[in-house]
Amino acid sequence: MEEEIRWKVIDPLGNEVILKESTYQEHIKKDHQFSDAEYRQKAEILAKSVIKNPQLLIVNREKLNRHVYYKIVTIPCENDRESLKVIKIVADTDRNPHEIVTWMLQSKLKDTIKKEWIIYAS
Repeated sequence: MEEEIRWKVIDPLGNEVILKESTYQEHIKKDHQFSDAEYRQKAEILAKSVIKNPQLLIVNREKLNRHVYYKIVTIPCENDRESLKVIKIVADTDRNPHEIVTWMLQSKLKDTIKKEWIIYAS
């Protein structure tokens, strides 16, 4: 039985990237604290556009079969305010189409990124 695809997009390198329903339900939403899970759900609205047009796309040096998409985004928070966050989306590239593994919202860019790891920058 084929697994349900929640959505799919094309990244700037021409790769098809998908999000499986099971990954969304079991990992992106469920595997985290409630407050973090809520932000992750809000981030889904942004995730497709981040993959289509990231500020940075790098090869993960610890796991070479992964690409990591980064973008600074505005996300709604309490009292009708908005907050700037870095959205980080990780996708496995050892299959076609590429599959999203996870995404996270960070208050700042926490990763050290070397220039040679960058495969796309806007």
